[in-house]
Amino acid sequence: MEVVNGKPMLRRVVEAALSFTDEVIVTVNSLSRKLIYEKLLEGLSGVKVAVDGGGMASGPLIGLRTGLKWLTAEKGVSIPCDSPFISPSILSYLAQAVDGVDVAMPVWGNGRLEPLFLALRRAIVGVGVDILVKLGRRRPDDLIRIGLRTRLIPVGELKTLDPELKTFVNVNRPEDLLVKRIASINDTPRASLQTLEAHQIPLERLKELSVALPLTGFKDLKSIEEVFVGSPFIIGALYEQVGFAELNRNPQEALGALRYASLQYLIEADFYEAKGLLSLAGHALTDAYRCLKPLNGVKAEAVLSRALKTYSKVGLRRKGGKAVDEA
Repeated sequence: MEVVNGKPMLRRVVEAALSFTDEVIVTVNSLSRKLIYEKLLEGLSGVKVAVDGGGMASGPLIGLRTGLKWLTAEKGVSIPCDSPFISPSILSYLAQAVDGVDVAMPVWGNGRLEPLFLALRRAIVGVGVDILVKLGRRRPDDLIRIGLRTRLIPVGELKTLDPELKTFVNVNRPEDLLVKRIASINDTPRASLQTLEAHQIPLERLKELSVALPLTGFKDLKSIEEVFVGSPFIIGALYEQVGFAELNRNPQEALGALRYASLQYLIEADFYEAKGLLSLAGHALTDAYRCLKPLNGVKAEAVLSRALKTYSKVGLRRKGGKAVDEA
């Protein structure tokens, strides 16, 4: 609601979106916020404000799931409401970039992704988001990890549309309105970043997995693992879910599941490090740390240290005294 150059940030973002589309959905996590936002957006046609999960849910993936339920177009672009300098031309570019793939996302030369600027195909991304929410995930870039066809857009390609790359200035506190100069960050990624040949999972398999979730016991793990061989993220997330669910009832087997989950995440981290995708490598390492924490203090701390070093390379820091889950 902060006023920037005479308009609330929210209105500036929505107007930028309306300059290239006639359908904008703003997702919020409470009815009270919905009423405030609708007042701020009075007079704009084609805009709907939708409440997440009956007002009890939160997080970017929950918001994305809500938006996809309301979206009528075949494809869309997800954008944050706290980036008031968004270039409409970049939004249009993102929408075109998703042709032929499931998701498209900007990436910096240091391997840092811009996951809140996500171009997507509604049908398959809706299934992917549903799976991730059932797995307890929060990050939109986990859609890449789950095996959707992905196009990574080097931010250098976007400079002709937004020379200072102000689109990606994120405002979390008043001083951020001074407009951080981020165009000086390395925007030329390694060649391997421009296309991501990873574990692509067929839509039908993802639909079957969505129906099966959430898992709470060991009975179905092995059969599901056979289906998703080659997808360490999915296998790791499934073993993690069951491991923590069974930790009090069956601690020995649960700890074995968490150990196996951590190994899958470490395999995934190595894959993304080799690709130069350090944001995703950091996420995988953080997931491995979370699984190792109940097992082995020394090994867990070593993985956490590796995660922090990886995040530091892309300018992300540990929040307070918590682990880097929310980095």
